[in-house]
Amino acid sequence: MDKKITFRHMEPTPVIEEFAYKHLERLDKLLEGERTPIYIELVLEAFPNHAHQRVELLVKTPHFDLVAHHEGAEMYQEIDRVIDIMMQQIRRAKERFNDDQKKKDSYRSA
Repeated sequence: MDKKITFRHMEPTPVIEEFAYKHLERLDKLLEGERTPIYIELVLEAFPNHAHQRVELLVKTPHFDLVAHHEGAEMYQEIDRVIDIMMQQIRRAKERFNDDQKKKDSYRSA
């Protein structure tokens, strides 16, 4: 699993990186049974003119490509929120993929 954190308009800090990687581990459990390669990119963006943060998370697997983003005032809260959003998207995508596989299998047996 390839993970990358990108900082835009802000200096990278070890504290934020450690916090982000710790929260990205939650996605590892959901993606455990997926085929590889799996790419995860977390983009952290600060707007210098005002206290506004944007976090975007991209997950690419052989079966699906997902994007989640959230904006707000506190970077740590936005990271947590975008991880929660992505977890929901991954669950839905896996359900859809499994349903499609079941449909294909039922056509083959008929």
